[in-house]
Amino acid sequence: AEDYVHRIGRTGRAGAEGLAVSLVAHEEARLLRDIRRMLKQDIAIENVAGFEPSRPLNLESPGPAPGRPGKPRNPNHSRRPHANAAKKPHAAGNKPRPWRGNRDQRKA
Repeated sequence: AEDYVHRIGRTGRAGAEGLAVSLVAHEEARLLRDIRRMLKQDIAIENVAGFEPSRPLNLESPGPAPGRPGKPRNPNHSRRPHANAAKKPHAAGNKPRPWRGNRDQRKA
């Protein structure tokens, strides 16, 4: 949702106005809910003629999944790593590669 809102925001820079349109399938209702929550505003939903859904789109927040108790979120927790966190070593281990001579000295 954050990436989507960022992309839509880029289209409206410098005071330009426009209309953002998203096509949403039932399986994507959660994403639309997240976008609405992030924008903190309602989004008009219109059906496209010839593509009407067989059932209404449910945009109400579902409760926790059965058998999985909901746990409170930590408001200070971020999904992105902290800038000062230790970085993982690269696959090569950041070790310099051994010198193998120049290209002319190698055998074909």
